[in-house]
Amino acid sequence: MVACFFGVVLGSPTLKLRGDYLAIVTLGFGEIVRIFMNNLNAPVNITNGAQGITLIDPVAIGSFKFSNTTQFLGISISGPQKYYYLLLVLALLVIVINLRLQNSRIGRAWQAIREDEIAAKAVGINTRNLKLLAFAMGASFGGVAGGVFSAMQGFVSPESFSLIESIMILAMVVLGGMGHIPGVILGAILLTILPEALRYGVGPIQVAVFGKMLVDPESLRMLIFGLALVLVMRFKPAGLWPSPERKRELQDAGGAMAELLLQANNVAKHFGGVKALRDVSLSIRQGEIYGLIGPNGAGKTTFFNCLTGLYIPDGGGFVFDGKALLADAPHQAAERGIARTFQNIRLFGNMTALENVMVGRHVRTKAGGFGAMLQSAATRAEEAAIRQRALDLLHYVRIEDRADDLAKNLSYGDQRRLEIARALATEPKLLCLDEPAAGMNHTETEELRDLIDGIRRDGTTILLIEHDVKLVMGLCDRVAVLDYGALVIEDVPAVVQKDQRVIEAYLGA
Repeated sequence: MVACFFGVVLGSPTLKLRGDYLAIVTLGFGEIVRIFMNNLNAPVNITNGAQGITLIDPVAIGSFKFSNTTQFLGISISGPQKYYYLLLVLALLVIVINLRLQNSRIGRAWQAIREDEIAAKAVGINTRNLKLLAFAMGASFGGVAGGVFSAMQGFVSPESFSLIESIMILAMVVLGGMGHIPGVILGAILLTILPEALRYGVGPIQVAVFGKMLVDPESLRMLIFGLALVLVMRFKPAGLWPSPERKRELQDAGGAMAELLLQANNVAKHFGGVKALRDVSLSIRQGEIYGLIGPNGAGKTTFFNCLTGLYIPDGGGFVFDGKALLADAPHQAAERGIARTFQNIRLFGNMTALENVMVGRHVRTKAGGFGAMLQSAATRAEEAAIRQRALDLLHYVRIEDRADDLAKNLSYGDQRRLEIARALATEPKLLCLDEPAAGMNHTETEELRDLIDGIRRDGTTILLIEHDVKLVMGLCDRVAVLDYGALVIEDVPAVVQKDQRVIEAYLGA
């Protein structure tokens, strides 16, 4: 629990970092903690400095001590042997826990965050809490390992956990294959065996060949270690045993009287001196398709971002489903029932189409870390329901035959459909589509029209941003026009098309 707590404390300042920067900062934290512990011997001696803490009690279960030799069925089992089997059991337990987490609601959320954090937020994933959970669980595993290590040695010092040890652990992951647990195990085995092989093999070989020791085995170990990593990154960038998905990634180049659902009241957003939204007020009724059009830079996507929590308005606000919308984070908007797609498609490219839609179920499901590890009956039932719902939605958008394909390998039109399916997986009351027909040909656009109309008939209200005026005017019940961040008009399509301000600002004379 102590390690878990400090994992969260040290993880909190790094929440906005990703990739290499996150790895560098966490390695730096390790060095900071080591130096800090080295100096906790004055004015009050807590850690005994570099000399470390001695006389640590061995691991014991009741009267059974792992440090003593035990006779079992006439076989003598020494203390080191007992610790070996204890560590083996703990390692297998950690592997099982990680395998269960990987194929769970939590694991998919972590993978989604790694792929595209903004899109993960948009489908209702609380990225901050999920990141802190990852830090907490990693620290907990490390705490257990450190406790057993110190008990086995009877001694622990800050110098036992140097920077090279942290780099070695990171190298095991990179060498074996990130995102693939069997690959990481292979990397750990290889980098554990390598020093022993060099220690007992390189010295005698040098003496036999050259008649003397030319290079110290320890120095040669680091040289070969560095060379091996360079070769792996050059020729096997996914690792020696990557996950199948990672391997494929590198190989594949209602009517007018309907009740109000959303009310925007004087929404304003400024970026420095640029007024992206100027006191925009509009209303969307339940069950309608509402169009939002305007020239490039008119503020349409900014309005979406304010509504879905990516931006916080500088003025005004929203009332959604009868209550004030206080969504200052995208996952809160998704929880309330607002889902969105993006102008530039934001799928989790290295996850399959099925997994992308399953991630969309995150906000409507409950299984946590312990449920994923224990694989209770309730967790297994929820997981099966998530999968079935995702398959149903892929069928709904007519790409069920691409369920096992990586999202990035789908055609442009299928990617648009997949993004809509993922948004629908959050069970939205309001579906916000940001230029879904962009880049589509006539046939694809007509199919998209049928899909959007079908979504509305099934009870979901739709807010549509689109530059295809013919599509908007033929599909939407009402249309609002923005220009330079201000609302020009909000009315039925027939009236909007004839408005002189719209003609001058957007449609052309």
